[in-house]
Formats: sequence, C-alpha cells, structure tokens
Amino acid sequence: MHEKESYSIQLDEVDWNDTSCLITYGPFPDTLTLAIQTVGLIQKPLLQRKRDGRLRIVCGSRRLAVCKHLGLEPLSGDVLSASTPPETCLRMAIYDNITHRDLNPVEKSLVLTKMAQHLNQAQLIQEFMPLLNQEPNAALFRRYERLSSLEESILDAIAGGTLHERIGFALSPLKPGDRLAFFNLFQELPFSVSVQEELVTTVVEIGQRDNLTPRQDRF
Repeated sequence: MHEKESYSIQLDEVDWNDTSCLITYGPFPDTLTLAIQTVGLIQKPLLQRKRDGRLRIVCGSRRLAVCKHLGLEPLSGDVLSASTPPETCLRMAIYDNITHRDLNPVEKSLVLTKMAQHLNQAQLIQEFMPLLNQEPNAALFRRYERLSSLEESILDAIAGGTLHERIGFALSPLKPGDRLAFFNLFQELPFSVSVQEELVTTVVEIGQRDNLTPRQDRF
C-alpha cells in the first residue's frame, strides 16, 4: 500500500491539464451534480502531489469537475506523495472505475493506450483485456488501442452510444477527412451496424481500385 494523507484541497492547486490518470470519457451521469448539490461529496477524491507542488487527479475527476462548477471548496481528499510511481497511480484510477461501472469503448481504449506506456503488449492483453470484459486477443487489442486516436466528434458518438464501436474500428485505419465523411453520412442516415461496416469496406475497396479516396467516391 502506498502512503496517502488527508488534505483540504483548494481547487486552484489542481493541475486540470494533467490527464495522465484520466480514463473517463463521455457525458457526466445525470445524477452526479444533483447528488453533490444535495448531500455533498460522499466519496473523497484521490490526488497526487506533483514535484512542482500542484495536484494531479488520480481518482474522482468528474466529482472534482462538478465541485469546481458549483464553486464548492475547500474539499476533503486524499493525496499521494510525489514518489508514488506513475504506473501505480494509473492502476488506481483504472481499478477505481472498473469496480463500480462498465467502461464505454473509448474508456477501454484509454486504459490500454495509457497502460501501454508502462507494460508490454503481452502483459496488457493478459491482464487488462479480461478486466475490460474482452477476450485476451491481440487483434482485438490493436482495434481498441487505435480507437482513442479518432476525432473528438466520433469519440463522443461512440461514448454516447450513437455510433457502435465496430464502426470506430472500421474507420480507424482511414485518414481523418475520410473518417469524418463516413461519420457525417451515418449521422444523417442511421443504417444498421452491419450495413455501416459493409459500406465502409465497399467504398474503401472501390476507392483503392479507382485510385480515389472515400470522399471522392461520392458515396
């Protein structure tokens, strides 16, 4: 166990730009703001004291963001020392989330890409794919790993459930403009997931045959 101390947090001490332990992505739960407004902060956030004196969020980023919006401070929290290894902090963030909710596809991608800075691929697949309720499969790992590099509008749709992760997998090898062209089409014409997958495959194959990009295919 790593040592932590109780601390009265002033929100201007928090480094909001440090997202090294952030794996949450998507809209806040509707009840979160109401709960904090009504009964306050029930579960204390966990932060780490950085070597520059500022605080890195480890667990509780959404709760802290709501408190910041509501102007609630100081807050009671726990703070890890600057000597706590980055991998340990990230593991705390991951396990804190998976113990009480299912992660969306974008969050699963963030877990894998951020832990890839600390573990090799084989370790990631064996330890973290099962934690994310996925088969420990190298091909599936690579699909999820690429997902977080998609454009924000596409990630928002995947996290919000309006675009299936399988379409994100299909779009990830394409160039940004081509990905957005498909995405905009699917927002206007919500085909089934299987039809969307087939359309991406067919248009890309036609483009390769005719030396055109998907945007030029005028699909």
